[in-house]
Amino acid sequence: MNSSLQAKMRGFMSAYRVSCARMVVNAVKARGLHSRAAVIAITTTIVESSIDNISEELDHDSLGLFQQRASWGNRTQRLDPTWATNAFLNKMLNEYPNNTWMTAPVGEVCQTVQVSAFPERYQPQAGDGQIIVNALWSV
Repeated sequence: MNSSLQAKMRGFMSAYRVSCARMVVNAVKARGLHSRAAVIAITTTIVESSIDNISEELDHDSLGLFQQRASWGNRTQRLDPTWATNAFLNKMLNEYPNNTWMTAPVGEVCQTVQVSAFPERYQPQAGDGQIIVNALWSV
């Protein structure tokens, strides 16, 4: 996978990061959502944490793969990849009713859910998000 990635994660997909990405993808699959939801979630984790379940509050009180703030949930919840993915998906589905997330640009959906100070960082990672999901979706 490392050689096919084109952006931030090229050469940096370790077994640990693949296992984190697999948990995100599996959470999406368990909900019966289209694989595009996994692309959106993985793209977000690329930008927010380099697909690393960060357990130290480096940016304010942000934790986990999605760098969710304390308002999202308690420490244990935010560090649980399945819980964190579902929290992300819940907000995505709320912000984009009637599956409108299926046609909105990936970076726009990421930004709407995350409300980042750097919205321009998401879309450039969407291609790698797709490559990672393609590799893990059928596994």
